[in-house]
Amino acid sequence: MKNTVIFLLLLATQIFAQTKYRLNINYIDLPFDNKGIVADVIIDGSIGGKFENLGFLYDGGFLLAGYANDTLWANGVTSAFLLNDYLPGTINNDPSDSKNIIYVVKASDDAFGQSWQNWINAVELGADFYDGNNDNIYDPVDLNGNNMWDRNEDRPALIGDVMTWCVYNDEVPANQRTFNTVSPKGIEIQQTILAYASNLSPLSNTVFIRYRLINTGTLASKLDSVIFSIFTDSDLGDYDDDLIGCDTLLNSSFYYNDGDDSQYGDDPPSYFIKFLQGPISYIPNVSYIDNNGNNIF
Repeated sequence: MKNTVIFLLLLATQIFAQTKYRLNINYIDLPFDNKGIVADVIIDGSIGGKFENLGFLYDGGFLLAGYANDTLWANGVTSAFLLNDYLPGTINNDPSDSKNIIYVVKASDDAFGQSWQNWINAVELGADFYDGNNDNIYDPVDLNGNNMWDRNEDRPALIGDVMTWCVYNDEVPANQRTFNTVSPKGIEIQQTILAYASNLSPLSNTVFIRYRLINTGTLASKLDSVIFSIFTDSDLGDYDDDLIGCDTLLNSSFYYNDGDDSQYGDDPPSYFIKFLQGPISYIPNVSYIDNNGNNIF
């Protein structure tokens, strides 16, 4: 197969009501919104994830399951199957608050410009930043007055050529969910989606998604044995000839066509999903040496 689509795991002065965004800087065109839905989002009359202007992803999201006080629970975001258990913003915050948007920073943005200033609100919601002057406060100011960024000055924690960030939470009431026996658990998810403006494989065919899961402790002091899974409903051109497989050693799954495809022709791409990193586990004398024997890293 000639092409391989890789889908990876890995603004205050003025606020724009940007509740959805299309990441389109390489061969992948991927729309998403500010509550966890990936691909199944309409922007300018177009919907779905596309590779070289042809569809490969109908819907994407995630699934979570675990225990809270010894009670099994599950939730997620898979719009194709009517699972929409998350709202924009942080816990106990109005979902319609103007700060609950998708924040976008580009490598080409002016230093200390609008996107850097808008990032102040993202930081208030939990986003990372580069603390150049080491004062633990995000303040994107040209301290040196030279109209360029220097290492002792603050800036967004930019990765890639375009990076987006938003936060959402699981406060959708149980009676408004498809599976209405599961109540909110006080979970926040900080989502970062980024890509590189490259014409060279593999970066030209890659989008990175990072989910940061937070138990706020507002409803459950401990969420135990939590399992996180990526969800995708892929339509690789014509969905009737799609096949799927997995590689357990590489923590990966893949989609491919059963021969020719009516949209992609006789050389259709494959579509690959890979977990790059899971949560960091602090296991005494396994992941670290517990020198004082208190089982705390």
